[in-house]
Amino acid sequence: MKKILTALAAVAILFTGCESDDEIKTQTAGIQLSVDGSALAEEGVTITLSDGTTSIEVVTDANGLAEVTAVSGVYTASASFKVYNDDNTYEIYNGSTTVELSSLTNSTTFKLPLSVASTSTLIIKEIYAGGCTYNTSDHYIKDKYMVLYNNSDQSIDLKDICFGFPYPPNNWASNKYYSNGTMSYFSEGWTPQGWGFWGFRSEADGGLASYELPAYSQVVIAVFGAIDHTVTYANSVDLSGADYAMYDLECGFSNTGYYPAPDESIPSTHYLKGYKFGISNAWACSYGTPGFFIFNMSADDAKALIADTENMDYTNGEKLPSVKIPNELILDGSEQGYTGGLANTKARLYSSIDASYVKHTPFQSHSLYRNVDVEATLAIEGNEDLLVYNYTGGTEDEEYGSTDPSGIDAEASIANGAKIVFQDTNNSENDFHQRAKATLCK
Repeated sequence: MKKILTALAAVAILFTGCESDDEIKTQTAGIQLSVDGSALAEEGVTITLSDGTTSIEVVTDANGLAEVTAVSGVYTASASFKVYNDDNTYEIYNGSTTVELSSLTNSTTFKLPLSVASTSTLIIKEIYAGGCTYNTSDHYIKDKYMVLYNNSDQSIDLKDICFGFPYPPNNWASNKYYSNGTMSYFSEGWTPQGWGFWGFRSEADGGLASYELPAYSQVVIAVFGAIDHTVTYANSVDLSGADYAMYDLECGFSNTGYYPAPDESIPSTHYLKGYKFGISNAWACSYGTPGFFIFNMSADDAKALIADTENMDYTNGEKLPSVKIPNELILDGSEQGYTGGLANTKARLYSSIDASYVKHTPFQSHSLYRNVDVEATLAIEGNEDLLVYNYTGGTEDEEYGSTDPSGIDAEASIANGAKIVFQDTNNSENDFHQRAKATLCK
């Protein structure tokens, strides 16, 4: 998810001092970071001035102000930095402008346009929910998983992260929330979550005090069956080495056909906590349109949310309630369109969460895999020589297929030691492609 706000930031250039006409002229400039015309007090930001051959770097003080002395001439002043928040989000500040250091512009103030992008450090990297085919025509779909990825250079804690899916499970099915072609809750600031949702188990519930995810690393979440499914279904995936498992029979998700006991290598502290309501005994995760979203919510808040009837919606009846997940808590979401039902596909997520969907063909061991952000990946020092190109893992040769337009093989690059930044434009059609084989297929 990415919400982009365009702002104007000012760089105030106050020139003082000038040497004789026979000497090299230098000017001293004060450079002030600002947003929407107001000063931005951000300390430690590097501002670069470049004339094409020479670059000068200065660092802002506690008021967001820096001072530079340079030879008279025309320069490009630029700054780019991130500000991390406590809710697994961050803002990216970028901007540049042309300034002229000259005695003719003494005491002139120049303004620098900046853009500010707010995005999540935690993203959904891969979704495998379509299952596989065996015995030529039979289908197996109880092997679903997703991969979470830390898309930043800062370690984050997953302790208060929860998992949901947009209602209804199939976006081509009849939907009582739609009226005259519009989702009724789109103007109400919440997203309906049916059946229940999952979160990381709190320390009080037998979990860990924290679940640290280092920079540019991932965790595999077994949605159904944290076991090696390939023992029975060769085209399936091996989830015996999953990092975390959706497994909580006590909450009411007690269908052992979907939730067999996890592989013994997965500690019980890594069993996710279920927050169930309604009559279902398993999570209703679609194989054709496997939409997911992740959101910030502590274990205590999750318990309180489903305990309060004011937070419940009964559009689908008393036995099939939905809980209202506040949109401001949603960090990332992805919508998929089932190739067999594209004509009837309806959006289930706000456009601020996901503006469109990526096409998905089930039963083929395919997964939905996020594309590489080339510019951001190349910007990481030492990355360029570690990247592996000529990616061939997509499905562009299939009807409704797609591939990563970057041409970078993300998995091979990571194995080669590269740090990958994945694309996050708030639009699954642009951000994901259909991968021919899920990364956990043998």
